[in-house]
Amino acid sequence: MKLKENKGFNSPAKKFDFFKWFSGIPSSGKAVITGGAALLVCGLAAGGYFLFRQPEMPVEVPSSAPVSSEASSEPESSEPESSEPESSEPESSEPESSELESSEASSVQASSKEAVSSAASTPQKAVDPPPAADAVAALPDGYQESFANMYKSNKEVKGRLIVPGTSVDYYVPQTNNNDYYLNHTIYKEYNAWGVPFVSFNVTISPEYQSTNTLIYGHSDDKRGLQLSAIKNYKNLDFYKNHPVITFNTVYGDAQYKVLGFFLENVNTADTFPYHSYIDMDDATMNYFVENVRMRSFIDTPVDVQSGDRFITLSTCYSTTSKNFRYALVARKVRPGESSSVDTSQAAVNSDRKEPTGPIS
Repeated sequence: MKLKENKGFNSPAKKFDFFKWFSGIPSSGKAVITGGAALLVCGLAAGGYFLFRQPEMPVEVPSSAPVSSEASSEPESSEPESSEPESSEPESSEPESSELESSEASSVQASSKEAVSSAASTPQKAVDPPPAADAVAALPDGYQESFANMYKSNKEVKGRLIVPGTSVDYYVPQTNNNDYYLNHTIYKEYNAWGVPFVSFNVTISPEYQSTNTLIYGHSDDKRGLQLSAIKNYKNLDFYKNHPVITFNTVYGDAQYKVLGFFLENVNTADTFPYHSYIDMDDATMNYFVENVRMRSFIDTPVDVQSGDRFITLSTCYSTTSKNFRYALVARKVRPGESSSVDTSQAAVNSDRKEPTGPIS
């Protein structure tokens, strides 16, 4: 018997003609096949999307809880800058505590007004908004218009203190004591850090400014705020880069050349009571300047003449110090004098007079 030749699966006789096969299927069958194929394609597409899609990033939802103002945080310790006694005797009493009164008294509300006014620990902006016409009209005679907005908020404002290139940029008030602004802001709101302020016994008027304008302030070293930046004047390079500070009073603008920076124990019999030198004749002024120079970390080339005016910034050695204070003394730039300083002549004072007693 003769066997039939096997032409294999590729033989034309064995090829499957899909179109011929599909055309022979009834219309109802074609609809079923077409629908199934469509579902299969959709299923494959969906599966591919979920298999290869990128994971979604989580979205952070802002918390509705109130955020505490930076200015409402307490000092690391309850020891503030001491308020100086009225007499000219060396300071003998311990500094008054600046403990927070209560959580209710020290809390800062979330309203927009209080959010702005509670920023006592934050320097003012370099450029303030122009004052409104009604604020300018309310100024006393002789006041600079640049203080109109602040005067409207606090009529005790006396000036604006700026150490260029640092965080020191504060409106400075003055009242009839050296206690209130230890723990109140320029807006007269309670705050443990207070605000730098002019000593009560300094005169700032259109006709006269005391020989030495004394300004007290806390030292927020942790955040570098309040008067903490002046402690850098121990360093020669820092002095060379910041030899001039600014104190604009409500009556006029002025710059001051840094004369010296020193550390002193204010609670010993051997102290130099720098806080007592406010209104001075020439002899007293010379004694004051001599003591500043001999104690200063840096020998500066700033000269002093009869009739000069000064500014002294006083702050704590640390938030726990009861006895030691840093003091920065600067001499006012005279009319017609250049505000530039030849800092190449400055040098470290290797023979400076150290404060009495162990530093604490």
